[in-house]
Amino acid sequence: MTTVGYGDLSATNVTEMVFAIIVMVAGKLLFGFILGTVASTLTNLEVGRILYKDKLKALKVILSRVHTTPLTLVLIGELSASRV
Repeated sequence: MTTVGYGDLSATNVTEMVFAIIVMVAGKLLFGFILGTVASTLTNLEVGRILYKDKLKALKVILSRVHTTPLTLVLIGELSASRV
């Protein structure tokens, strides 16, 4: 169900009613498309952030097994804090 305007103007014949229905359905479809696009974009951003954190965790594990300087581990910690 949808409404348009305050009701002070209304369709008076069948052609106007059909036109109003088409415009309302097109508006709903456009709104749904925009809302879906925004939701998809936000989901993809979250997936990217999770993948980044997983890769950073793996890098920390690898570097902790290899003899690295403490400064390298500190720099990686700063990198992870700045990206979150």
